[in-house]
Amino acid sequence: MNLANLLRVAEPVEIELAPILERLEIIDSAGEIPRFATGITQDSRRVKPGFVFAARSGARARGLDFIPDASRRGAWLVVTADALPEEIPIPAVRVRDFRRALVALSHAIYRDPSRRLNLIGITGTNGKTSCTYILRSIFRAAGMRAGLVGTTGYDTGGTWIPADLTTPDIDRLCELLSDAVEAGCEWMVMEVSSHALALGRTSGLSFKGAGFTNLSPEHLDFHGTVEEYGAAKSRLFRSLFQDALAVVNIDDPYGRVMAEAARCRVLTYGVVNKEADLVATILEQSLNGGRFLLQGDGEPFEVHTRLVGGFQVGNIALCAAMALEFGVSRAAVVRGVEAVDAIPGRMEPVDAGQPFTVLIDYSHTPDSLGKAIESTRDFSAGRLIVVFGCGGDRDRSKRPAMGRIAAETADLVVVTSDNPRGEDPEAIIAEIVSGVPRERKGLVETVVDRRAAIKRALEIAQESDILLISGKGHESYQETRGVRRPFDDRAVVREELAQLGWRSEANGGVR
Repeated sequence: MNLANLLRVAEPVEIELAPILERLEIIDSAGEIPRFATGITQDSRRVKPGFVFAARSGARARGLDFIPDASRRGAWLVVTADALPEEIPIPAVRVRDFRRALVALSHAIYRDPSRRLNLIGITGTNGKTSCTYILRSIFRAAGMRAGLVGTTGYDTGGTWIPADLTTPDIDRLCELLSDAVEAGCEWMVMEVSSHALALGRTSGLSFKGAGFTNLSPEHLDFHGTVEEYGAAKSRLFRSLFQDALAVVNIDDPYGRVMAEAARCRVLTYGVVNKEADLVATILEQSLNGGRFLLQGDGEPFEVHTRLVGGFQVGNIALCAAMALEFGVSRAAVVRGVEAVDAIPGRMEPVDAGQPFTVLIDYSHTPDSLGKAIESTRDFSAGRLIVVFGCGGDRDRSKRPAMGRIAAETADLVVVTSDNPRGEDPEAIIAEIVSGVPRERKGLVETVVDRRAAIKRALEIAQESDILLISGKGHESYQETRGVRRPFDDRAVVREELAQLGWRSEANGGVR
């Protein structure tokens, strides 16, 4: 980052408020409305001098209750849809439509950052995180500065920020994108969740391109049906302007739904469907990665990846199709793919010199767990041992299905806790085990404590076995009864391997 960029980051731009507020329906106000603002946030802890505090009331808290905190931190204005209190320490306006006000203020205050860089959105049930890392690497290999926003964190072009949401709300998104622009980013690759699309968190963003990975039942506790879940995903493609690009997976039936929703140019990719615009053909796979051919326009070319899992081939094909269409050379695509040696919590190896393989994976749906197991099944000269659980206060219908899939495809299964949240961990485990076929129940153990479950699996693992620890991936916490405590599967594995005498850590962190 050069000195000019540093100065721009250090000195926030003051944006005039009157033209923005004039477009909103204001039904009440208090105090003298400030002329300018330097930022906007819904989180009072993130308020800086000159900020607008957007006080939104939710199921658990009233935004108005945090006005004193916002005031102490330097907020100049409060925007809310709630009735204003009689006494308020800073100027405030009450608007009829809070979401509309938040979107308008966020884009204006941060000067439409999505129009000042090339924004790529990736959506789908599985593969979003992998695609953001791969595509960012390809852009960098082509000499383009690129960042990412997603489940594992936010990269704004040199600054890494831990993530609280896969896709933050529009005020935070605009701030992140603005920071990326000021840091010199040309491209931003962003995971776009179905929750974000359904709740309007990405409203008004200008996407240069959008990619669709796949769709399988997930978040049905929120969306209700798979059809509604798919409809939420399709909103990303409906939002694309005519000069944008959509890249969709036509191996997945919902790929055509996304393609039909787009009003712009659509490119298809596939591994099974050879009628796709870009076809990936697997040549070789192992625990060290794989080789495959990409065939689109012109001669096919070979790509090597160090990522584990056949499902990554489709993710790489999506990223290659997107990058090639935006003018990236084949050579840069090859270099960018090869440069990604691991993705946090996505079939991530933990190697302390032990004679068996340990992989940490985020798979937490029936489809992703099945693909993770399938991707490792043929590589094991020994047994495949799977440790997993299911999150509490989430879609319960997937629990028996995941129990069945694990029991039918692995040699040994240890069912344990994931993030129980507000539910009884033993009750969650019982629902998982209810899906295990009777003839496979002898292959399934239950250990409620996740560390104890991991320790148990490491103790029984033998030479040439593969141990797949699934569900939490990159997460660094475990949530039980509303309390989060530090817990990282990768760190726990290293600690327990050390107790067993394996101490030479060869695997590093990834960002």
